Amino acid sequence: MAAAFRFTIHAIIDDLPDRPIYGKLIDDLPAPIAWFSRLVVDPAFRGAGLSSGLDSLAANEPFRHGARSILATGGSVAANRFRHEVMLRHGWAFLGEALGMIDLPIVPAGPPRIYARFLTEAT
Repeated sequence: MAAAFRFTIHAIIDDLPDRPIYGKLIDDLPAPIAWFSRLVVDPAFRGAGLSSGLDSLAANEPFRHGARSILATGGSVAANRFRHEVMLRHGWAFLGEALGMIDLPIVPAGPPRIYARFLTEAT
């Protein structure tokens, strides 16, 4: 595997993973809501544009599967703190920082930043 990401679609907001850490920041997201997570690129393939391609796919593919909004987090580990500008460039709205930490198997750098995209006629 060179690169991957995952998304799941949830009929109601309370079914989202780690729901309590988002607080009121996501209360108004229209359902069904896709949850985008775990974009990874094998170090041997970094610099080949794979993450950019996956970012573009992740920002739109869930809508083809019925989602009306997409939720994503970033910046919870030191290696992805730079992703803020990337997320904005791909059309994600920055909603704020999470109220708590996501349970990760690695040492977190801080609370994750929360991003969303919404279904529009242009999507």
